[in-house]
Amino acid sequence: MKNIIGILVAAAVLGGGGYAAYNVYENKQEEKAAQQHSEQSSKKQSEKSEVHSSAKTEKAESSSEKTEFELDTKNKIIALMVDSNLDHRTLSAEQLQAGQYDYRGPGSENMPSKSVSLLTAKQVDNPSEYIKDLPAGDFKLFALDPSVNNAQSLILIGDKQATVYGAQNVSTYASVMKDGLTLTNDEMQNNLQKNSDLVSSIEDLVIVQGEDTTATRAHRASDSSSKSRSSANAEDSDFDSLDQQTQLALLLASPSRNSDDADYALTLSKTLEVYMSKPNEIILYTPSGVGGFDKHTEKYYDNHDGTYTRYRISDTNENGEHGASSNYVWEEAGTTSKRDMMRLYNKNTATIDKIAQNVDLSDSSEEFPYEDDVEN
Repeated sequence: MKNIIGILVAAAVLGGGGYAAYNVYENKQEEKAAQQHSEQSSKKQSEKSEVHSSAKTEKAESSSEKTEFELDTKNKIIALMVDSNLDHRTLSAEQLQAGQYDYRGPGSENMPSKSVSLLTAKQVDNPSEYIKDLPAGDFKLFALDPSVNNAQSLILIGDKQATVYGAQNVSTYASVMKDGLTLTNDEMQNNLQKNSDLVSSIEDLVIVQGEDTTATRAHRASDSSSKSRSSANAEDSDFDSLDQQTQLALLLASPSRNSDDADYALTLSKTLEVYMSKPNEIILYTPSGVGGFDKHTEKYYDNHDGTYTRYRISDTNENGEHGASSNYVWEEAGTTSKRDMMRLYNKNTATIDKIAQNVDLSDSSEEFPYEDDVEN
């Protein structure tokens, strides 16, 4: 009996020890699992931090690679055109990109949208004649064509800011600042960077007379600049591949004219006479409407760099008498490029082709009939 009790006691003691040993084992397993979970959580957190850090680095690098635009006249005009507060002071970037706009003026309610392929900015010789009390400084004033309402669209550009406004008469500087949209250089740079895609789509459709329209307007990476030059060369080649009548049609509807209406050039082409008796010179004579021959004559000089310089005839006679040969001189009136004309052709192909059909080259080798009446 004592032996049986001893065995039972021993069994109880051994059983208790086994239970205790199991508890120790189980605790160790739980600790191991907790440690693994902790290690996995730490690893995931570390990976998440690395991804977040990488994203921040990429974002910072992307921000640092923003295009820095040159604030030349063209880009200042475009910076105003893309501004959300433009409010019909001039053609907007979106309207120029779309190729049409709604004119706002007396009786315009039932007018259809007007087509537009280019915005031309012509520098005004004496800004003080347009703006009274203009402060001293290096100001430039540009008249924009087309205007989107019954006021002339103008842009006043200074060293540190630019203002777009509309005027029907001589303005005061105070009224220009009050009624116009003024942006600082920093604001213009910001506008260009925020709207870089839109800027790129219209930069070749804004023509500043007297400036190189084919130059790159932003400091881009070297491969982008190379691509831009390749694109310009390709468009020059496209122009050169056109037949002569189409090239002349594009000159007649040239972006250097103060008109964006190819239909107007189509009307002119019905009486067009072409004279090319001198090397590199093309004279387009359209004898129709009122005025003497000087009002209907243009000369284009091929610069052999992808551009043409346009000349009009100016009457220098102060007393208003017409007819004396000494009255007339050729006066430079702008520059256009093959690239600009190809873009014009792509937007108005059907109309330009109709103009080309009216181009008669039968007398093109003859001398311009009024050649001796105009001083070179």
